Amino acid sequence: MPSSVGPQSPGSALAATGGAGEVVAYTGPGWVAHRDLAVNPEQRVAAIAGQELVLTRTEFDLLATLMESKRRVRSKADLTLVLRGESYVTSYFVGEADKRAIEAHMTNLRRKLGDNPANPRYIETVRGVGYRLTAEHAA
Repeated sequence: MPSSVGPQSPGSALAATGGAGEVVAYTGPGWVAHRDLAVNPEQRVAAIAGQELVLTRTEFDLLATLMESKRRVRSKADLTLVLRGESYVTSYFVGEADKRAIEAHMTNLRRKLGDNPANPRYIETVRGVGYRLTAEHAA
């Protein structure tokens, strides 16, 4: 009989395999999932196929914002304001340098996700508008 992993509380990570390089399924309350990508904004944890990702604060905030927005397009200006911690109000100035910084952060985030902008699995560019999650299933 296999040994038990131990008591698990609802929303905690459930072990899928044991030993070194343990793969963990991240599910339950507080988790937002898209395909095999899961994010818990409260715990500031992100994982793909059970493997935890190492992200900067900015990369995590961008990913969490897109995950919570699902298929709704988020503009570069909107994402800039989210990173600043400001509400979406048209009176805040967002310059071209801010938008280029979002592009650079998105490039780094996509690289860490193993995502290809030409054939995205997680995050797609809406040309001239911003970013959103891909469709749940490929067409």
